[in-house]
Amino acid sequence: MIMEQELPLLVVATRNAHKTGEIRAMLAGKWEVKDLSDYPQAPPVDETGVTFTENATLKALSASKCIPGVLLADDSGLEVDVLDGRPGVWSSSFGGEEGNHARNNLRMMEELRRAGVKPGTGLPRGSAASWCLPGTAACWRSFPVPWKATC
Repeated sequence: MIMEQELPLLVVATRNAHKTGEIRAMLAGKWEVKDLSDYPQAPPVDETGVTFTENATLKALSASKCIPGVLLADDSGLEVDVLDGRPGVWSSSFGGEEGNHARNNLRMMEELRRAGVKPGTGLPRGSAASWCLPGTAACWRSFPVPWKATC
C-alpha cells in the first residue's frame, strides 16, 4: 500500500481569490495553498506603509500572529518615472476607488497626458516598473524578498 505524502501548507496573506488561484496553479503538486478566507480570525491589515516592502511586512507579521506555519504576503503596484514614481503603493486606489481597474486606468491615462505623454506613443523602455514585494513569515518572523519587473 502506497501512502500519499501530505503536501506542506503555504498560507497566502490575502483575501484575493484570483491571486491565490495564480499561486495555487504555480505550486500545484508541491504545496497546499490556502489564503485568509480560510482563517476568519485573521484581522484585516491597514496598509500604512509608504513602500511595498513595508506593506508586505505588515501583512506577513499580522497574519503570523494568528496563523501557524509558512505565510506569504505581498504588496504590489506600478511606479512610472514620468509621474515621479506614482501611483506606487496607492496603485489599487489611484482612480479614487479601491480596486476599480477602469478608474485606475483612466486616471493613469489622464496623468500621463498631463505629463506630456502623447496617446499612442507609449513610454520609453524602462520608464515604468511593476513591483511585487513578497514578505514571508513563520516562526522566525519576517524577511522581505523584493522582486521587480521593469517594462
